[in-house]
Amino acid sequence: MRRVISWRKARPLGVVVVVLVLVGVTVYLVAFRQTSPGPGWIKVGSVADVQRQGVTKVDNSAYVVSYGNFPPYAFAASYDDAVEGMHEKVYYCPSDGWFFNEPHATRYDIVGKYKLGPDPSSTLPRVAVTVVDGNVWVDPAQAVPGLVPGAEAVRQPAKGPYCQDPQEGI
Repeated sequence: MRRVISWRKARPLGVVVVVLVLVGVTVYLVAFRQTSPGPGWIKVGSVADVQRQGVTKVDNSAYVVSYGNFPPYAFAASYDDAVEGMHEKVYYCPSDGWFFNEPHATRYDIVGKYKLGPDPSSTLPRVAVTVVDGNVWVDPAQAVPGLVPGAEAVRQPAKGPYCQDPQEGI
């Protein structure tokens, strides 16, 4: 004799399965999902990691900096110079603690202020950075105008020899 399960008896089992699936999805979304601030944002790492590294290069698109008591800030790793019609690459030189661009070798301190080179009116182009749930995110396509707030007060001399070649930088 075949036994047939009625819908009335199967319904509680179906409800239990649906509830378990919903609980599992909720736990995954809350505990494991990395919530991005939006399209175009790249996760850099935890605030502690960024602070420990000081300067973090992100996918050849940006540098995220942790310096002193400033919140994290970021610079573009390359940009187009509209005046000269050139594409300029930016490098960080660990030996002197400054940034420099190619091909002019203009040098900028850790907060992006001009220090040496042919273009004294320039500053490094900043890009958007934010902290979400203890993680640092950067959007290299989102320009931020001006210097890092408080940058004018920073007096950072070079801490060692200048990089002469992009291969010496990161």
